[in-house]
Amino acid sequence: MKNIFRRISRKNNIPQKCSVDYINRETKICLTALLSTYAAPDGYFYPCCITSHSEDDRLLAMKGGSFIEAFNSEKIKGIRRQLAKGEWPSACTSCQHSEAVGRKSHRQIFNSSSLSDHVEVVSRTAPDGQVNYPIRALDVRWNNTCNFKCRMCSPSFSSAWEQDYKALGLTYAPPYDWSSAVETDEFISILKTVTSIRFAGGEPLITDAHYEVVNKLIELDTAQKITLNYTTNLSILKYKQYDLLEKWRHFKQVNLVFSLDGFGRVVEYSREGFNHERFIRNIAELKKNPEINLYSHCVSSIFSILSIPDYIRFCQRNHIDFGITCITHPPHYSSKILSNDIKAQIREVYDEKLSQRDFDYSFILNDMDREIEDAEALRRSFKQLTESLDQIRGKKFCECFPQFSGWFEEIE
Repeated sequence: MKNIFRRISRKNNIPQKCSVDYINRETKICLTALLSTYAAPDGYFYPCCITSHSEDDRLLAMKGGSFIEAFNSEKIKGIRRQLAKGEWPSACTSCQHSEAVGRKSHRQIFNSSSLSDHVEVVSRTAPDGQVNYPIRALDVRWNNTCNFKCRMCSPSFSSAWEQDYKALGLTYAPPYDWSSAVETDEFISILKTVTSIRFAGGEPLITDAHYEVVNKLIELDTAQKITLNYTTNLSILKYKQYDLLEKWRHFKQVNLVFSLDGFGRVVEYSREGFNHERFIRNIAELKKNPEINLYSHCVSSIFSILSIPDYIRFCQRNHIDFGITCITHPPHYSSKILSNDIKAQIREVYDEKLSQRDFDYSFILNDMDREIEDAEALRRSFKQLTESLDQIRGKKFCECFPQFSGWFEEIE
C-alpha cells in the first residue's frame, strides 16, 4: 500500500531519501504528531503542548487514558493526514501564525532538532495516518507541583499558587496527577522504546514522578540512548537525595530550557520564588558541564518588557541560545495596555541598549503597539489584581516598576 510519504513525494517531487531541509522548508510534516504523545495537566491527551486545550482537541474522551491509544487515535490520524497534504489543521493555528509572520514555529523547532534521527518515520506513515512503530517521544505534565507562583500562572500549573488563589476568592479545577502511570506495564513498555522525553510542569525538578522516571530509565539500561528535555525555573540542582548532575551523566543528552521573563531583581516580583543570586550560581554550575545544553525562553509582558534588553545581553554574554514570545494570556498583562507615553519610553530603552544588528527586537515593539480589545477594562483588571496580590504577598508594584507608577496610579 502506498503511504502518505510516497503520495506527497510524487506530488511534490520529493526524493524517497529526501533531505531534512526539504521537509522543513517545503511541507508541513510535523514530527511532534508522528513521534510524540502529550499528556496535559488536565488529564487528557492533546496533539501537543501548544495546541488549544479545548474539548474538541482531545485525542481521547477519557481522562487518564492509554498513551498507546492516544498515539494512534482518530483525532491525531486526521491531523497527520492534513499535515501530509500541506494543510493546517485547526489545532495547529499557533504554528501556522508563527510561520506566517516569519518566526520559527514549534513544528519547525521540533523538526530541526529531531528530523535527522527520525526521517524514516515519514515513510512509515500509512495513508489513514496510522503509524506502525512505538512511541518515540513523551511529554507528560505530571502534576502542578511547583515552588514558584508567577503572576501569569495559576494553580493549574503551580501548587504554590493554591493558597493565594483561595485568598483572592477564586476557584479552580484540581489538576490531574499522572504519577500513577509510572509503574504501569504500558508506561514501562514505552520507556523501553522512547528516544526523547520532555519534562515540564509545574516545576519538574521538584516533582517526584520525574525522578521515578529517570531512575527507571537508568534501571532499564536505556538511559544512554535517551535525550532528556526540560522546561524549568532552574531554582535547584539537588532535590532530596538526588544530585541532578550525577543523574544526567547517564543520558545521551540533556537539554535545559530555563524560563526567565526579563532579567535582574524585577523578576523576583513577577516570578515569586525566583532568587537572582541563586539563579546566577546555578547557571555558573551548569556551564561547567558542556554535555548539558542550555537554552532560555522569555515572555514579553508588562513585567518583563523593560528588562528584556538586559536579558538579551545576559544570554549573549553567556552564549545561551534564547527565544522570546509575547504574552497572549492573561491579556491584562500584555504591554499593549500601557499608555503611549510609557511605550515611547520603552522604545528609548531598546534603542539605547540594543541595536538591530545585535537582535531584531522589532516584533516585541510591534506587538506592544498593536491595539487590544477592551483596553480600559484590561487596565482596570490589571490594577485590581496587582493590588490584591501585592497585599497578599507584601509587594508594591510601583516600587518595583517606578517607570510605570504614574500610569498605574491614574488607572480608575
